Amino acid sequence: MSDDLNLGRGYLVCEGYLVKRRGALQNRTRWFRLTTTYLEYYTEEEGDLINSLPLSTISGVTEEGSTQFKIAQREPMEGSERTRMLLDAKTVPEKRKWTTKLLETIRLSHSPEENLICEGPLTKLRFANRLRWFCLTNRTLAYFTENGGRLLAEINLENIEAIKSIDNLTFVVHGDYEFTASKKRDMTLRSPNETVKRKWMRGFKRLQEIGRIRVKY
Repeated sequence: MSDDLNLGRGYLVCEGYLVKRRGALQNRTRWFRLTTTYLEYYTEEEGDLINSLPLSTISGVTEEGSTQFKIAQREPMEGSERTRMLLDAKTVPEKRKWTTKLLETIRLSHSPEENLICEGPLTKLRFANRLRWFCLTNRTLAYFTENGGRLLAEINLENIEAIKSIDNLTFVVHGDYEFTASKKRDMTLRSPNETVKRKWMRGFKRLQEIGRIRVKY
């Protein structure tokens, strides 16, 4: 996949799984990435790019139901004759997030001051493990109840003291104060697979390289 701060593809705005609706036997779950210049979809999170749609070719975004929305295009995507794409989110807040971000990003021509590096689901390990939606920007690490849900806690990058790898799936974020919703300085996170963990480690490493974060690994 492309560099999280690749200016040629635009700044990342949001990403996550959506179901691409084409009929009962043709529906496919894909990982979508919205940047300031393209809407792209991949086979899976950190998977192979299938197609990309320049935002300049999108003529409309409309809601089609509680969790569905439709994207209208001025011209077909490469390798397709279709000028409509019906997408289905997992929840109503998730759909609202995508439609809002799409409409806002299409209207805006400048890059936002706060840039998204990566986002996605991670399991927060505690006595009772919880699957949460995490967002890493060039300013903060935050987590929410779900994709498009309520903010639970966030920490400024300068307050992250260390990121420690535990195993192929798990890592710990250590802050210099009690930043979690449960008033802890440490947060143990588990990714769904090794590829996704590498994505998060690459995001932290990139921020370290450009001087936005100073952590111990």
